Amino acid sequence: MAMGSMFHIGGLETLAPEARDECIRRMQGAIGAGEFNLYGAGMGDPDKHTPLELPCLLAGGAHGRLKGGRHVRYPDNTPLMNLLVTMLAKVDVHVDRLGDSTGLLTDL
Repeated sequence: MAMGSMFHIGGLETLAPEARDECIRRMQGAIGAGEFNLYGAGMGDPDKHTPLELPCLLAGGAHGRLKGGRHVRYPDNTPLMNLLVTMLAKVDVHVDRLGDSTGLLTDL
């Protein structure tokens, strides 16, 4: 993973204590147990402008519709739009296709 992408994901550590605590409360279900949020960089390698191997963080539980506390890596060239289509399906919004999506992701 490129250093630029690592910088963006690493920025989570630098959140102000209030924002960090709010994120923790949300992830623990104390506030917004039905929410989930996607955070990530737009480029896997910003030096080459490649939209591959994108580092993403999906946080929250979506009322128990997401399994948490783990790292999931999908095969190379899996479209990011597959994640977005899957997120929509988790909240009962079903679409056939979004951008270059090829289907739903498993194991979320």
